[in-house]
Amino acid sequence: MPVPLKLLEISKSSWYPAKFFPMMQQKDGRGGFPVVIRPEVFARASEALQQSPIFSDLAPEEKEEFLNACRYQIISPDTLLFSPGDDCRNLYFIISGRIKMQEVDPDTGRNLVLFLLSSGDIFDFICLLDGGPHSLEAVSLDRCELLALPIATMHRFIGTNLNINKALLPYLGQKMRQLANLAAELSLSDTATRLQLLLLRHIQGDPPERIPRLIHDLSHEDIAGLIGTVRVVVNRHIQHLKKEGILQTHRKFIAIRDLKALLHKVESRFRFPGKKSS
Repeated sequence: MPVPLKLLEISKSSWYPAKFFPMMQQKDGRGGFPVVIRPEVFARASEALQQSPIFSDLAPEEKEEFLNACRYQIISPDTLLFSPGDDCRNLYFIISGRIKMQEVDPDTGRNLVLFLLSSGDIFDFICLLDGGPHSLEAVSLDRCELLALPIATMHRFIGTNLNINKALLPYLGQKMRQLANLAAELSLSDTATRLQLLLLRHIQGDPPERIPRLIHDLSHEDIAGLIGTVRVVVNRHIQHLKKEGILQTHRKFIAIRDLKALLHKVESRFRFPGKKSS
């Protein structure tokens, strides 16, 4: 079970304005060990902003203004940041690490991951839109570096900065499209096809091996949450793909060895525009 953030004994003093990065120390959530906030942390935050679809077009002085309005935090793996119904006070920006936004059945414990977020992403963007409480659970998959910005401050940036204003709607539209695609897959596709689509969405790298970005080192239980099933079903499908020579696995590591065969499996289930069945 994820460890609630409030149980990690991170005091309020563990938050610091970004402008103080080079000179401050804070506690690591895993046990209170001091972490020196070095200048390269500020550099990583700036680089993450540059790669972000929302903040990449900001001028240097605008990036500095944004960073100076944020607070920095290190989060341990498997940390529960907030739950449905919690007040939404901050918008979070991910410098490094992965966050899953999920629904959890309180009776069975089964989860469905609606969004898998990484460096350059923001959350909880639903609260940003409607001002209501959190509707999903946010859990860290890795040791994460985050920037927190008060919701009211983000609204001010949206209202006064044209670049943020223009970039935010396409970003949110992309996330809503992902949600619509997930709903369609859960309704219309079997679990084997959903796993194949998940792998294809995250591939990167060159032949003969392609690495499914963001999910290549997840446990079968975490992968199950991404496609709306359970661990044993994911394990069965992965073993089948291994026997066919499509996947290579080592412990939790997954690589795609035969992309053409994987594409053929998916295309046999769907007819893509502009493509003929082979």
